[in-house]
Parts: sequence; structure tokens; C-alpha cells
Amino acid sequence: MELGKMKRITDLRTVWPHEANDFTKWLAKDANLGFFLVEIELWQINDSLLAPKFNVVEKPNDWAKTMKSIDGLSETKRLKLEFWQTFNDKASSCPDFIREFSLRKSQAHHWYDLSLGTSAYYICLTVNTQKKKISAGIYIPSDKEVFRLFQEHKTDFDKVCGNGVELRNANKASRILTYKTFDVKDHTKWDEAIDWLMEMSLKFKQVAKNIQ
Repeated sequence: MELGKMKRITDLRTVWPHEANDFTKWLAKDANLGFFLVEIELWQINDSLLAPKFNVVEKPNDWAKTMKSIDGLSETKRLKLEFWQTFNDKASSCPDFIREFSLRKSQAHHWYDLSLGTSAYYICLTVNTQKKKISAGIYIPSDKEVFRLFQEHKTDFDKVCGNGVELRNANKASRILTYKTFDVKDHTKWDEAIDWLMEMSLKFKQVAKNIQ
């Protein structure tokens, strides 16, 4: 049976030469963008219809590492990673939030931390897949004086963040936080949950700033 010969119809590199690679690397490094540069070829076997062939010319520097880190993750961890990636995407397009916080790399953890410019405490966001809750608040690793100061101003937190604010003081770490019911498996609720997390982050920072 004659299969025919495969031939290339169009080489699109004549339109977009590979010298563009240098430009894509600049974007990935200096403009903080992660994307793929794809070359499209048109192939035909004898008189068959034209078919596209895609070649990856350039990809984000950490793409292979990211893909490798995802391999082997449980379904729950993948879900957490995807949620925090979505959080970053949404937060990065919110000027009020970006003005106050620097986003961190999303990871397959149940927590996500935001710096407040001090090592004494920071904003801690969590997603609990078992209890179907999310939380936002301030995490204090060890400074009991800071906790006592915030404890004295609990009414300030209640006024700004709502009456559901809880104080938790363990032997070492302490927390001031509030909860919201949320099932991370329900993707239709992600936008609402992320909006709430961003709102609470801004409010907790506002109260802490006023107290300090």
C-alpha cells in the first residue's frame, strides 16, 4: 500500500524567525511573564487536507521543574495548588491588593502566607479540605507581647473583620483569625472565596497597622 510522502508546506519561521527567542526570554525574565512560543507548521500527505504541527520553541524556565513537582501529587494537593494558583491570578489583577501585598509562589499546601513587613507576624490564609472551611488572619510565630497587644484590641478586629474573630494562643505560636464555610471542590465558589480572602487580608493588615 502506498502511504505517500510527508512534506512541509509552509515554514512559518520565515514570518517569525527564531531570533525572537531572545525577546521571549527577556519577557519571561524582566516582565515576569510565563508563556510558550509555539511554531506552527502545515503538513500534507499526498493530496490529503493540510494538518497543523506545533513545535514548542520557547517555554518558561521553570516549566519542566513545575511539571515534575506536580507529578505524584495527590488529588487533594493538586486541588490546593490549583486554588492558590487561581488566587494569585485573581489577586495580581486587583490593584488595591497588589499595592499592599507581594504575592508568593503558589504551592500544594493548605496555607498561603503574606508578609506584613515584619518577622513578628504575618497574614496566614488557609484552606481546609476536610472541614470545608477557609480562614484568614494573623499568625504570630512566637512573640507573646505582640499577641497580648492584639488581644487587648480584639474589639478593633471585631469591628473591622466581623464578630467571628478568634484568638488562639498555643505554647509558642499564636493566631488571630476568622473562618468562612467553603468546599474547595466546588469550583463555582472559588471567586467568592478568593474575594473574601483578599478582603480579610486587607482588613487584618489595616487593624494591625493601626494598633502598631
